[in-house]
Amino acid sequence: MREHLAATATLALIAAMPAWGQTTSAGEQQADTAPAGATDQAQADSAGAIGDIVVTARKRAERLRDVPIAASVVDASDIARRGGLQGVKDLVTTVPSVAFGDTSTPLTSEISIRGSGTSRGTSADSGVGLYRDGAFVGGGAQGGRTYSRFDLFDVSQIEVLRGTQGALYGRDAVGGAINIITARPTQERTGYMSFSGGNNGFVEFGGVVNEPLTEHLAARFSTNIMYQQKGFFYNPELGNYVDSQSTYAYRAQLRYENGAFDANLMGEHASNKYPALNLQYWVDPSASAPKGIYIEPMFIRHANFENLDTDRVNDIEFTSHYKFGFGTLTWISLWRDRRDLQQFDSDLLTPSFVAEIAAAGLLAPGASLGEINGTQQNRGHTRSFNQELYISGDFGGHWKWLAGAEYLHLDDDSNITATRTPTKASPSAGTVTISAQQLRSWAAYGSLEYDFQNGFDVTGQVRYTNDSKSFQTNQFDLTTATAVPGKLIDAHFNPTNISWDATASYKFSPEWMGYLKAGTGFRAGGFNSNLGVPQQPIPIPVSYGNENTLSYEVGAKGNLSRGLYVTLAAYYTDVTNLIIQVDNGCRPTNAVCPRAPTPFATDGGKARLYGVEAEATVRLALAGGMLAGTFGGSFQEGKITAGIYDGDAPPQLPHYLTSANLNYSHPVTPDTTAFVNLVYSGRFGGVQEIAQTPDLHDYQIFNARLGARQGPLELSAWANNLFNTTYITMEATSVRRWSQPRTYGLQLTFKW
Repeated sequence: MREHLAATATLALIAAMPAWGQTTSAGEQQADTAPAGATDQAQADSAGAIGDIVVTARKRAERLRDVPIAASVVDASDIARRGGLQGVKDLVTTVPSVAFGDTSTPLTSEISIRGSGTSRGTSADSGVGLYRDGAFVGGGAQGGRTYSRFDLFDVSQIEVLRGTQGALYGRDAVGGAINIITARPTQERTGYMSFSGGNNGFVEFGGVVNEPLTEHLAARFSTNIMYQQKGFFYNPELGNYVDSQSTYAYRAQLRYENGAFDANLMGEHASNKYPALNLQYWVDPSASAPKGIYIEPMFIRHANFENLDTDRVNDIEFTSHYKFGFGTLTWISLWRDRRDLQQFDSDLLTPSFVAEIAAAGLLAPGASLGEINGTQQNRGHTRSFNQELYISGDFGGHWKWLAGAEYLHLDDDSNITATRTPTKASPSAGTVTISAQQLRSWAAYGSLEYDFQNGFDVTGQVRYTNDSKSFQTNQFDLTTATAVPGKLIDAHFNPTNISWDATASYKFSPEWMGYLKAGTGFRAGGFNSNLGVPQQPIPIPVSYGNENTLSYEVGAKGNLSRGLYVTLAAYYTDVTNLIIQVDNGCRPTNAVCPRAPTPFATDGGKARLYGVEAEATVRLALAGGMLAGTFGGSFQEGKITAGIYDGDAPPQLPHYLTSANLNYSHPVTPDTTAFVNLVYSGRFGGVQEIAQTPDLHDYQIFNARLGARQGPLELSAWANNLFNTTYITMEATSVRRWSQPRTYGLQLTFKW
C-alpha cells in the first residue's frame, strides 16, 4: 500500500509543477483517438444541436453519421457525466443489443452483441472482438473474454460496432467489435484529480496530468487507485467479504508530433482484485434433503477457503501515423502480460454450515452432503504481442482504399489445482492440471470504396486469416504425483478463414443515410484447458471447431430535428457451429462428484439470430438549462436449427434490452452549474443455459448522480442501483448468484 500512496503523491506533485513547454490550441489530438467528437460535441451542447462525432470504425477517421454500420460512441464527456466507469458492465448497459453475462466474476464474465455466443468460465474466445487503441487484447484461457478494469480509465472514447466485423477486425468479431481509445498527450497543460468515497469502505482516487514538454513533445501521466475493504457478501468462517475489491493502475505516455509524423509510446501497470465468485448454497428437495435446503441468507457465504479473483497486467504500446502524399501509414504494436488468479471453495460447505443444516432437520437420517473441503485454484499467465500495419488513402475523388496486415503471437499457461479430503475409498487429495497453449496468427486485409458522388456509395472488404494453434496438457494426482490416465493431450490444428463484407449506402439528404450490408465472420475454435476430474459424469472434449457467421443488415441514420439524431437497424444472421458452454455434471449435491461443476466449450450446431434495434441521441434546451441524453432499445431472438440442440433458444440471449442515459445541467449563478445524471438499463426474457432452464431474470436498474460545478471544482453525490433492486444473475441445481445491492457515495473533482 505504501508504494501506491507514494505514486499518488508523485502525481499530485507533478500537477503542481509549471508547464515545461509551449501550449497550442485546445483539442489537438491524433487521428486515431477521434478528438473531433469531443470538441464538436462540446460546442453542440451549448447550442442544443447534435455534433459530428468522429470515429475510426473503418480504420480511418470519419463522421459517425457517414459510416454505414450500426455503431454507438461513449465519449470522455459522457463518462465524466456518469462519474467514471467501475467495470465492463457500466460500459455496455447503455448500448442497444449489447448484453453482459454477469454469471460468475468480472474476470470471467463476458460481453455479447446481437446474441453472439458466450462461453463463460471456459477457454473459448469471446464472441465480440475486444480492441484497445486498435490492438486486439482478447485471448487466453482465463480473463481473455473481457477487458481489465484499468482499460476503462482516462479514455478518449469507446466505439461499439454492432454486427459482424470480421473483414476489418478479424477474429471473434462475429457479433461486433469494441474499441477503447485511450486519451493521448496533447500540447496543452490540462489534468484533473478526483476523490470518491462511499459505503462498504469504498475509496477511490483518479488523476491525470498532461504536460507539453517541448514544441513537439508532450507527456501524460494517469493513475486510478480504488480500495473497498468491505462488501455485501460476508464469509463468517474467514471473517472477510467475498466482494471486497481494489485497483492500483498507473499509466505513462510520451507523444511526439512533427508535421506529418505522430508517434505515441505508452507503458502501464495494473493490479486488480475483483469481487470473487459469489454463490449462495441452494438445494431443491431430494432424497438427501427431503425439505430442500435454503438456510444460507442472501448475504452470507460459507467457505473455508478464501474466494479470490485477481489479475496483474503490464502493457507496452506504440502507435504511429505518417501522412504521405497518397495516404496515411499506421503502425500499432502492443505487448501485454497478464496473470490471472481465480480460487474458490468448490463445495460451498463448511463443517459448521453442515452442522447447522443437520440441526435444522433438513437432512434425511444418515444422509450426507458430500465433500466439505473441496477447493479449486485456477492460475493463468498470458503473454501476447499484437502487431498491425496498414495504409489508407483516396484517389480520383471517387475511390477510398485501405490495405493492411497483422500478426498475433500468444502464449498462455494455466495451472488448475483441485483439492479434496482423502478418504479410505478415495485416498487422493486432488489433482493438478498443467496446460499450455500457443497461438500464432497472421492476417492480410483490405477495403475499397467507390463514391458515385450522387449520394450512392459501395464498399467491399476482405480478410484472410491463418491460425496455428497448439495445446498441451496433463493432469497429476496430488497424493501420488503420478499422471492421471487419459489426461495427457498434445494437439495442434491450423484453421484458416476468409471473411468479407459488402455494403451499399445512399444519402437521401445531407442529414439522412440508408444502407444495406452483408458480411461474414468467424470465432476461432480451440481447446478446453480444464478437463475436469476423474469422477465427472460428463467427459470434457479436448477441442471444438470454428464458429462461422453470415449476416445481413439494413439500417438508416440521421436527424429528425436539429437536436434529435436516430439510428435504426434490423439484422439476420446464420451461424454455423455455434460455440456454447455446458458443464461436466458435477454438483455439490452429486454423490459421485460432489464439487462445483466445470464449464467447457463445445459445438452447438447451426443457429439463426435476428433482431431490430434503435438508438436516439437528444440535445435540447430546456427551462434555461441543457438536456443531453441517449435512449436505446433492441429486440433479439434466435433458435438453434441443427444438431443435438435443434429447436432450442441460444443461451444468454435476452429478448429485450432497454437503456437511457440522461444528463441535465442548469446554471445557478454565473460561475456555478447544477447537474443531474440518470442511467437506466433493463433486460427482459431469454434463457440462461442451453438446457432452456432457468429463465434469465428480468431487471431494471437506475443509477443517479447529482452535483454542482463551480470553476475548476465539482462536487457530486451518486447512487448505483438507486432503488436497491436485487435479482438472480445465475442459478443452478445447488447454487444461486445475486446481483449487487445499492452503493452510494460522494465525489470531488478538481480540473485544470
